[in-house]
Amino acid sequence: MGDNKLSKGIANIDDICGMVLLDTWTLNWDRRPPEGDSRKPAYDNVLLAPDEHNDRCLWAIDHGECISVARELNPSQVAKIDRIKKEDIYGCFDGFKPYMNKAGVEKHLRRLSALDGRAVARILSGLPDDWEVETRTLDAVRDFLVMRGDFLRANFCTLLT
Repeated sequence: MGDNKLSKGIANIDDICGMVLLDTWTLNWDRRPPEGDSRKPAYDNVLLAPDEHNDRCLWAIDHGECISVARELNPSQVAKIDRIKKEDIYGCFDGFKPYMNKAGVEKHLRRLSALDGRAVARILSGLPDDWEVETRTLDAVRDFLVMRGDFLRANFCTLLT
């Protein structure tokens, strides 16, 4: 697990791999942008708080910049191949790097594998009607998430090295 101070007393330290995979899958630059990006990390987008058992846990919060292109969900831009095959790693704070291990990454890649197009469509169908998201936008987001997931299942381990 490493000798990083972060692990002391945190019940879900092994979920760091999942947080980084989630941010990379959704291109969420708002927590920790990829290396070389000029935007600053948002350390307050990771919360240390108790879970339902009162164990101290890390929580990834604020997913407002996921998937969007220039802060918009433009259906003609969302599922472009250059975004689907983007090789940058998102969400990996320097303090997280010691916890990015093969077993943890593979565990979360298996979880990602369970999300096929039908599962993603079911999740998206639960968006509130008040959000007025057009069907073509939902289709583009579904396509992006499925194709990006396929790309990461095949390449994420290599991209981490």
